[in-house]
Amino acid sequence: MAHSVTSCCLSATEINKRSVDILDLLGHKNRLLIVSCLADGKESCVGQLVRKTGISRLCLSQHLAKLRERDMVSARRQGRRIFYSLNCPEVSPLLDVLQRWYGFLPDPHAASSGASARLDS
Repeated sequence: MAHSVTSCCLSATEINKRSVDILDLLGHKNRLLIVSCLADGKESCVGQLVRKTGISRLCLSQHLAKLRERDMVSARRQGRRIFYSLNCPEVSPLLDVLQRWYGFLPDPHAASSGASARLDS
């Protein structure tokens, strides 16, 4: 069901800005891969995301920083580890549509080689 601007507490300008922001963030294949791995609602630490995505630790950390900066993911520290989770519920329906239309989003439980290969094709 489509959401009307009048039934929401955000203005049309704010909704358009957030939509553009979300699409901009998901426009990079590594960030799309990271977000799709977090879309299951579970937290993941960097090591888990490296295994799930096949993205190098340095590159992954840079993308996570950008996602955190723009409030798409949140982080929780536990000891020496930082756990990341999706902080943007608007993304899940969008990921579902992309999966249905293009079928390229990774299974978060797939091996890293299989997860990244689908985005490269």
